Amino acid sequence: MYAVVWLFGSVLLFVWIQSFAVLGIAAVLYPLIWKAADWDPRFIDVAMTTLQETPPTRNRKIHGGDSYAP
Repeated sequence: MYAVVWLFGSVLLFVWIQSFAVLGIAAVLYPLIWKAADWDPRFIDVAMTTLQETPPTRNRKIHGGDSYAP
């Protein structure tokens, strides 16, 4: 399943940017993503949830990162 999503995303990005560098980067990154998914089957779900549901805080520039503690 990950291969299909990765291939579709890579080809779509290649069509938008029209650079063979995209295909090279995708080919290099695929084994890393595959190993991460092999290590934790829910890796992609966790990454997507973190990116979508964890908004940046207002004090991000002050502390150099997000702090959700009171």
